[in-house]
Amino acid sequence: MENWNLRHDVTQPSLMRKAQVKNLTAQFEKWISDNLPPLAQYIGPDWIGLAAATPGAPAGNGSTALAPPAINGPVDFFRRLQKARNRRTHFFGGDLFVDPAWDIMIDLYIAAAEHKQISISSACMASGAPPTTALRYLATLTDAGIIIRAADARDGRRFFVRLSDDARQKMTNWYESTGFA
Repeated sequence: MENWNLRHDVTQPSLMRKAQVKNLTAQFEKWISDNLPPLAQYIGPDWIGLAAATPGAPAGNGSTALAPPAINGPVDFFRRLQKARNRRTHFFGGDLFVDPAWDIMIDLYIAAAEHKQISISSACMASGAPPTTALRYLATLTDAGIIIRAADARDGRRFFVRLSDDARQKMTNWYESTGFA
């Protein structure tokens, strides 16, 4: 055990933790690349890996490219879109492509299909924006009739939000217009 010294460099444990996290991250990334098919197998013009791959085209690992799984309706589409948007943040950072209202709507669409209630704080996190910005978007979406806000029956301090029936139908119609239906 390390002897505590008042002159001890307090940044050292932080640097050690950062190195440990970096090492674990590298190990995790290696495990993923070894155990999951690389994203490069999904070739073609589609940016979220939904277009059919060219049969027989070589993938990044030298094997034959596989066709991505079929989309099973709008909920599956919105789940994939949400994952793709999160992946995009990994590659380009979180500040370049910001659309908190759309991210909230996608999250609420998926939650409705899963029969989950979404609190305002969860909707704020789904937006990917700072809480004050997300709250402004929630207010705008509520004023526009896109989301409905309802108090929690068990806890009067908490509110839930959901898509209005009209907004949910419009999102379904938008999905059908994309050509993925």
